[in-house]
Amino acid sequence: MNPKRVVVIGGGPGGYVAAIRAAQLGARVTLVEKDKIGGTCLNRGCIPTKALLSDAKLLRSFKRSPVFQSLLPEEFNPLESMMDRKKRVVQEMVKGVELLLDHLEDILFIINRHNFFSVNYFFFFSIQ
Repeated sequence: MNPKRVVVIGGGPGGYVAAIRAAQLGARVTLVEKDKIGGTCLNRGCIPTKALLSDAKLLRSFKRSPVFQSLLPEEFNPLESMMDRKKRVVQEMVKGVELLLDHLEDILFIINRHNFFSVNYFFFFSIQ
């Protein structure tokens, strides 16, 4: 019996989860992403924002604390460190998703920077 073929367009949280599940159910999957695996949420949106927000909340707690406030020098500027941590968090999570996809041999991951839905593309599907 030939396995079903599935094309998932978009490697964000919905796309890569759908690709993994389809592969687990026996389909041969092609996952197409225009930028980086994880999509906007993982690379530029939700996750980086939450990493920065977590650091900002911690910094605010230190600045408001009567005990720890004196430990922070006036010229203390953690922005560079916060951005480095954000970058590490994103890289670690992207690697985790890539490992998940690599362990399933039935998923082909393609980065395609073209717009599939422009007038220059035609799709032909055959249903058998």
